Amino acid sequence: MILIYPLNTNKDMKSDRWTDRHSDKMILIYPLNTNKDMKSNRWTDRHSDKMILIYPLNTNKDMKSNRWTDRHSDKMILIYPLNTNKDMKSDRWTDRHSDKMILIYPLNTRKDMKSDRWTDRHSDKMILIYPLNTNKDMKSNRWTDRHSDKMILIYPLNTNKDMKSNRWTDRHSDKMILIYPLNTNKDMKSDRWTDRHSDKMILIYPLNTNKDMKSDRWTDRHSDKMILIYPLNTNKDMKSDRWTDRHSDKMILIYPLNTNKDMKSNRWTDRHSDKMILIYPLNTNKDMKSNRWTDRHSDKMILIYPLNTNKDMKSNRWTDRHSDKMILIYPLNTNKDMKSNRWTDRHSDKMILIYPLNTTKDMKSNRWTDRHSDKMILIYPLNTSKDMKSNRWTDRHSDKMILIYPLNTNKDMKSDRWTDRHSDKMILIYPLNTKTKT
Repeated sequence: MILIYPLNTNKDMKSDRWTDRHSDKMILIYPLNTNKDMKSNRWTDRHSDKMILIYPLNTNKDMKSNRWTDRHSDKMILIYPLNTNKDMKSDRWTDRHSDKMILIYPLNTRKDMKSDRWTDRHSDKMILIYPLNTNKDMKSNRWTDRHSDKMILIYPLNTNKDMKSNRWTDRHSDKMILIYPLNTNKDMKSDRWTDRHSDKMILIYPLNTNKDMKSDRWTDRHSDKMILIYPLNTNKDMKSDRWTDRHSDKMILIYPLNTNKDMKSNRWTDRHSDKMILIYPLNTNKDMKSNRWTDRHSDKMILIYPLNTNKDMKSNRWTDRHSDKMILIYPLNTNKDMKSNRWTDRHSDKMILIYPLNTTKDMKSNRWTDRHSDKMILIYPLNTSKDMKSNRWTDRHSDKMILIYPLNTNKDMKSDRWTDRHSDKMILIYPLNTKTKT
């Protein structure tokens, strides 16, 4: 399982509470395969070398005094990797500043490398994510390839930057997010990307944007409150600096909640409405000549139904049997009858059910009881067993499910409530298909 410890918690291991040595506003994420002694209900390798440490924004810690200094500060997040070295005897990381870590630099931060502060060259409201395998000089405790070509640049919404003056212009604007890939080219001498408009980037276009391609603005044909995500390998003409296959069949369309669109008039009707999200897959069919999707209602799409919706299948609206504040996520390969435009296996055993916090439902009366309650989230897996005749899960409490327990909950196992031993503001996430010692 994964244990995610909170920000600023204190726990003494003997008294089953956290001390500050894992504190200072950091998040400690234990891995999926750490050891646990089920008899004593404690982890044998609590400080596993396979854990992830996420250090916080603006924290200060001196390693000698076990507090953070500003060298990892300036509003950044430092994420230590899953397999960094750790000296178990001293209970400290031998390679604290591992070259396999991820540095997520913040929005609008400034740091001068010489003075150990950030300048604006990585600023202008962007996020700079350093990769897992960039080089670092351990002696000087600095990255040798700070501006690595294997990093990810996530540019913000509505930013303006002129490359010459080191500010963003509107050509990457119009309320979109530009995500540069892990392996785009960069000229290290000039410290600039040689292929800024890489064909391996992801463009996430916003909700309700209008852009005319000729005038470099978006029109409504990609609008109607949808998000257009271009894939990692769509074609682009570098000379003209435009995508050759803008409406690629390998893109993802995320349609919004409560939208109406008539296919003939290029607007959405209510048949994809009722507060759901329709996500089209990466490889659905598209007629390039007419610039429309041939299989708009693909059987490989994901339908995410909302919280507390009511729909009657006959009248094409949801009833409460999928309600009670849960989210129903249909899988990528459920069956669908294209002629009738309906799912043949609506209640597929390959779906994911995400049950809400603090819900109560009695299965007979079609409402949740407290056995799935106590402020937890129950996520059923993709392949748990289900009796299609009775339309119920045969293994409701399946070992293939994920249980996400809440912050600061108390439950007594005998009385089916949580005690504080799994508390102290942590989140307990039970894994899929894990085996525990009894």
